[in-house]
Amino acid sequence: NFTTGDVSYPEVKSVTPYSEEAAVNNSITMNVVFSEPVLNVNTTNVTLHEGSDTGSVVEITDPTTNDTIDYLFSGKSKLKAMTKYCMVFGSGITDSKLKPYSSCFTTGDFEAPTVNMIKPQDGETNVSQTTRLEFKFGKAVTGVSTSSVILHEGSATGVTVNLSSITLQNDTYSAVLS
Repeated sequence: NFTTGDVSYPEVKSVTPYSEEAAVNNSITMNVVFSEPVLNVNTTNVTLHEGSDTGSVVEITDPTTNDTIDYLFSGKSKLKAMTKYCMVFGSGITDSKLKPYSSCFTTGDFEAPTVNMIKPQDGETNVSQTTRLEFKFGKAVTGVSTSSVILHEGSATGVTVNLSSITLQNDTYSAVLS
């Protein structure tokens, strides 16, 4: 006589965000679904790492679950933009039967840039018509051109002033009026 037991090993059935997904919201809730009920799913056995499977550990919330198959985690704080993160599932889940597994994703950048500096300053008077307009953004941006930067005379709805060129030097843009 003999008795059979559970000889199947639990597997990670799905992970959200998907492995190698890009432009993921940096306030994401991560979802893990296992192939069968598992135990010991916690922040010791599931970790989030910055950059790679072995990168610095990022704090995540304790998981929530209703059925010991489907678990939800979140970052304890907003994740960095444009950064790769890897969720690593350790062997401590379900009596060490789960083979170590990881899934990586990259966050996107969803925050609009802010203008940190403009010269001449708003309201400044007696500005020469040949003065260069200088401006600086709070983060790196792309697509800055004479067609994407619009200058109005007097107010935001005033007559449009044409720019002949825009150049970038040391994070500061410089525009020349036409």
